[in-house]
Amino acid sequence: LTSVTIGNNVSNINISAFAQCTALENVTFVNKTSWAHAGTANAASHSKTAISEEDLANTQTAATYLKSTYSGKYWSRG
Repeated sequence: LTSVTIGNNVSNINISAFAQCTALENVTFVNKTSWAHAGTANAASHSKTAISEEDLANTQTAATYLKSTYSGKYWSRG
């Protein structure tokens, strides 16, 4: 897997979903707004860390975030 598109209907990405995808180079987020990561799916909204739209607009940065930088985090949108 070298590239993937995260569709508009995706609102959650589970912990380590792309951690084993070492060849992943590009991730395209159709909807780049309101993404955040947290340690668990049940994290309170105040314990979530926002992910900037600018970072997600860069497909290589988004790939790095999903496969390594924030791979151990639960991602949610909204």
